[in-house]
Amino acid sequence: MAARPLGIDVSSYQGTITWPSVAGAGISFAWAKATEGTGYQDAYFVGNQNNGKAQIWAVTLKQQLTSIAELDGGRWPDRWTDYDKD
Repeated sequence: MAARPLGIDVSSYQGTITWPSVAGAGISFAWAKATEGTGYQDAYFVGNQNNGKAQIWAVTLKQQLTSIAELDGGRWPDRWTDYDKD
């Protein structure tokens, strides 16, 4: 049986990630927090995305909604595309 890919979830809470160590631990993908709600952008997202992609197979962004009203309010799609440049 093939091994399942291992992934992690990262944000500014973890601080600066040592991506070579992550790759060395067998991690092949990461979810990186980009935003939370309409008023917070994770300051580590760009670094996590760029440095993580250099070491592991994929780093993708995670938007965290604080309420469904944010989605209905029309601002969420704009914030997603602000980060979805690749």
